[in-house]
Amino acid sequence: MRQMAEEATLSFVVEMLSNALINNASLLRGVEGKVNYLRDELEWIRSFLRDADYKKQYSNDERICKWISDIIEVAHDAKDAIETFILKVENPKKERGFLGIRCICFPKHMINHQDQIGEEIESIMTRLADIEKRRHMYGIQSHLIAIERRLRWSFPWEIEECIVGLEEDVELVLQRAILHYSRRLFVSTIVGVGGMGKTTLAKMVYNHPTITANFELRAWVCVSYEFNMNKVIKDIVWNLLDPNEDKLKVLEVMELMHEEQLYHLLYERLHGKQYLIVLDDVWEQQVWESLARIFPDEDTGSRVLITSRKSDIPKYARYIHDLKSLDQNNSWKLFLEKASIKKTYDQLPEDLKIIGNEILEKCDGLPLAITVVGGMLRGRFNTTSEWNDVLKGMKSLIS
Repeated sequence: MRQMAEEATLSFVVEMLSNALINNASLLRGVEGKVNYLRDELEWIRSFLRDADYKKQYSNDERICKWISDIIEVAHDAKDAIETFILKVENPKKERGFLGIRCICFPKHMINHQDQIGEEIESIMTRLADIEKRRHMYGIQSHLIAIERRLRWSFPWEIEECIVGLEEDVELVLQRAILHYSRRLFVSTIVGVGGMGKTTLAKMVYNHPTITANFELRAWVCVSYEFNMNKVIKDIVWNLLDPNEDKLKVLEVMELMHEEQLYHLLYERLHGKQYLIVLDDVWEQQVWESLARIFPDEDTGSRVLITSRKSDIPKYARYIHDLKSLDQNNSWKLFLEKASIKKTYDQLPEDLKIIGNEILEKCDGLPLAITVVGGMLRGRFNTTSEWNDVLKGMKSLIS
């Protein structure tokens, strides 16, 4: 029971940090990389708590219970720091949205508060690093650790069943970018705000039967805010490894290589092959300029697909796909799917339609926001009281 409570607490904080990144992107500019780091670390620890090895070996160990307790304390401190920062810098003139406040303009004192939150997050990151050291000291192991941490953001995770509103986007990206007649290296970009579904769309394209049947090599890498060229190259090579290769040995060899050696290793892997590389979550134009040289252009029909929330990233892209928010019809479809409601909009009682429309208005057509709030209703009774509870909870978060 305690383990479930710990996992639930971390789930809540991870969700809160994700929503803060989505709905307060402009406020968090300059510290979003650090917030991303906190979210990622807490997400990994949550995965650790789910691991059968943890449940079997460590759940009754008092040292581990103290270790987990320290993590929960750090998680709460991270949540409080971000919430306090947002409250301090929010502008009186504000546009309300789901799980947060989107500022229309920027108060002059915002920079001072950004420096302060930056220092607070660094302090929290230091505490997390100390906690990680104690994991090694206590001998806490997991069969997931080596691989999961290595590939945490470098693998196209299994796509959820619900792909509402993206079917046409998939076909457009396939036809105009991936299956384009050009045999030269063709670079395309999917652009949209956080929570819009860029990564989901890229996953659907990446795993499409046409792609798996026609491309010899595929690799998925999350570049993210903290760009590291060596790490990106290693992650691409890792994804390209043959199932029969000794992956741990290759990883050990790569750890000893400098950038030029890694570049040549990747070039040898891609040379003469038709490949598709997805670079997920690219933040800066300079990142692509640094990465461009590592991809051979040999008239093999190879493709690079980039996802980014920055509109200036696709400077050199030959196709730009601007992902839009969901319309009302698709918002309802996704909402009902995530809430596990086996009814259409027309089959709902009028009172639930009214409440549901208020909920979706706050979600602003963002698939991630709709997915989160739909999940809140999963397993509940479809009553006015239950739906109103969720709506009130949303209002309290943005009041």
